Amino acid sequence: MELDHEEEVPYLPMNEDQFSQAKQSMNAGQKEIFTLVTQSIQNQMSGAEERLRIFFTGGAGVGKTFLLKLLRDQINRCYAKDAVKVCSLTGVAARLINGATIHSTLKLPVQKDGRITGALKTDRGIRPYVMRLRQA
Repeated sequence: MELDHEEEVPYLPMNEDQFSQAKQSMNAGQKEIFTLVTQSIQNQMSGAEERLRIFFTGGAGVGKTFLLKLLRDQINRCYAKDAVKVCSLTGVAARLINGATIHSTLKLPVQKDGRITGALKTDRGIRPYVMRLRQA
């Protein structure tokens, strides 16, 4: 499958058996994050205004991609819709997480073959968009 650099890798949710098996195979750290995110969603659905902002990191092979895919499925299941947009810094990482690059997702300009492409389509340029992101 050949994808344009702007396209997101198609996302296919896990079926019930895959989801259940994935949850059972989480390690302790993954379970802690999964529980934290699930509890935050339940709190939000009960009217809580506080929003969870989470960043997880680790070395190669520790299960970051596995956890991200599982969290994506859990969040979409909780909200009963495709509520998650995932992105990464590189195209390789974007493919691993079935997402897109940050530049593509946020329509940030990139340099390709000496030309700047992909800039936001706005009279005010990119600065107002970045400012809104910082205030969130």
